[in-house]
Amino acid sequence: MRLYLAVAVLMLAFVAYAEAEGEDTIGERLSNFGQTVADMSQQAFAKSRETAQTVFENEHVVIVREYVQDALEKLLQKFQDLSN
Repeated sequence: MRLYLAVAVLMLAFVAYAEAEGEDTIGERLSNFGQTVADMSQQAFAKSRETAQTVFENEHVVIVREYVQDALEKLLQKFQDLSN
């Protein structure tokens, strides 16, 4: 619901801005709006990918990941020893 409201508000703001310029046709405005949305989504994706990479490479995350991997390997080894 909030997303639809946000999109509607953005469209109204875009139309008001475009009417203030008064030079572009509706097709050009929609094309420009589509390009703007595409650019913003690409920037957001790049930032989220960068943030995820930063978190993944964080020292504390690496330590925890290695600890969990070691613990799982030890647990699997114990299960294998019990089954043999």
